[in-house]
Amino acid sequence: SEYQMFLQRPYAVREIAPDRSLGFQVSGSMRWFSYYAGVFNGGGDFYQGDNNDGMLYSVRVEAHPFGPMPAGEVTQPDGIRLQVAGSYYFNQDAAGDRHAVSAELGFIWTRLSIRGEFLWSTFSPSGNPVTSEGVEYGNTERMGWYAEAGVFIINEHLQVAVRYGAQRIMESEFEVEDLYDLWTISGAINAFVLQGRIKLSLAYEHRHEWFDPQVDNDYLAIQVQGRI
Repeated sequence: SEYQMFLQRPYAVREIAPDRSLGFQVSGSMRWFSYYAGVFNGGGDFYQGDNNDGMLYSVRVEAHPFGPMPAGEVTQPDGIRLQVAGSYYFNQDAAGDRHAVSAELGFIWTRLSIRGEFLWSTFSPSGNPVTSEGVEYGNTERMGWYAEAGVFIINEHLQVAVRYGAQRIMESEFEVEDLYDLWTISGAINAFVLQGRIKLSLAYEHRHEWFDPQVDNDYLAIQVQGRI
């Protein structure tokens, strides 16, 4: 979290990407190319053992022609860094099967950092659940995207950042328009002292639902973070 421009990851990432899970991963790199592949429990937590019938399988590839990207979005490398990446995962959960893909673009040049990503997933239930209105619930598709940029206005000490993100959920044959369909715009100010060992962050996020009614769910947060 010390390397992130915002207090939270983009909304679409939190909703579509899988959470941390126990598992096994292999990775490697060669010149301008990196890869990651893994098998995980897929339960979305640190459950000890397999709490469903299947596993989560994932793969990610990255191309970085000017050298590997640094950790996070606030580390300043020497020279330009450009990264194009793609990911895929399949989660065979007890409730059904989920497939997801993402495409990501990152760029860092001295004090400027830009990142964007598009995510898409589809979920097929293992059974045939029926809503309270008697409508059969089919496949569910989620898609989300975001773009964010940050710049150090005082080198290594003061950074400002902005982000736009959005998410839509589409249910087959049963469209639900609720508070999970939204777009967000965020701003953050980060201050670093004692060679980055203390980070002070001020962040604001405005959330706007695609459909009425609107929900009073904007937030303003202040965070103090230290490391030794």
